Amino acid sequence: MIVLKPEDTKIKNATTLLHLLFKQGCLSRVELSRTKGLTKITITFIINKFIALGIVEEPSTISTDNVGKTPINLHIRTYAV
Repeated sequence: MIVLKPEDTKIKNATTLLHLLFKQGCLSRVELSRTKGLTKITITFIINKFIALGIVEEPSTISTDNVGKTPINLHIRTYAV
């Protein structure tokens, strides 16, 4: 039986999210969470690291009249690849 350490799990989750963003193009944090079954906190932690490293970008959002928070689509920065 293989036992993963917490650090191994973090790397696996980060790699999975990066692969999904690369494959899909643009996804919101909510879509990432639903697709991969990870918590919102885990998604935010990983995505914030990617943003700080200049790998992922959050485009500025346009205010809408919709009720609730507007999902922000994330994508891999073109020159980061």
